[in-house]
Amino acid sequence: MEYWENRYAVMAPEKVVGDMRWDEDVYACEQEKFAARMRPCLKRHLSVLDYGCGIGRWTFFLSEDGRGYVGYDPVPRAIEIAEDLNPRELFTTDRELCDNADLGWTCTVLQHLCDSQVIDALSFLREKCERLILVENVSQHNDRDYIYFRTIAQYVMLMRAAGWIWGQDFIHVFGNEAHGVIFGEKK
Repeated sequence: MEYWENRYAVMAPEKVVGDMRWDEDVYACEQEKFAARMRPCLKRHLSVLDYGCGIGRWTFFLSEDGRGYVGYDPVPRAIEIAEDLNPRELFTTDRELCDNADLGWTCTVLQHLCDSQVIDALSFLREKCERLILVENVSQHNDRDYIYFRTIAQYVMLMRAAGWIWGQDFIHVFGNEAHGVIFGEKK
C-alpha cells in the first residue's frame, strides 16, 4: 500500500499508468484498442464494480451506455484524482460501500497482490458480482518485489479457490505486454 500511496503522491495525476516506462499517448492508444475489443463483452451488463480502479482510467469505458459504475481503490489519493477526473461516477476507499453489480472488473491489480490477497479480492467480488472479468499481465517475470506475475492457469486456480467458475480466456497484446483476459461466473 505504501508503494501506491507514494506513487500517487509523486506522479499523479499526470502519469500513473502501469509501469513508469509507459508513455501516456501510447497507453491511451493501446487502451482504446483494448476497449474496442472488450465492448461486446460488456453489452449485457447493467452495472460494474471496478476493483482497484486507481485514478479511474477505465471508468469512461466501463460506464459507457449509462452502465452503473462503482470504483473501489484502497488508496485515498487515487480516489481523489478519480473523482476529479470522473465527477459523475461513484468512487470509494471503503469496500463496504460497494454496491452489488452484474460484473466485477479488475485490470492489472491482482498482479500486485500475493495469492492470499488475490483470493480475498476475488472472494469479495464474488459476494458482490454475478460475473467477473480479470485482466492481468501474463508476459513478465517476478522481477520486482511488488509484482507477482502469474499464468492464466494460475489465475484460474485462484478464481476457483474464491468460488468462481472459469468461463473462457484469451490473450490481448497491450503494447509490448501480453495480458490474459479471463472470464468467470459464480459457482
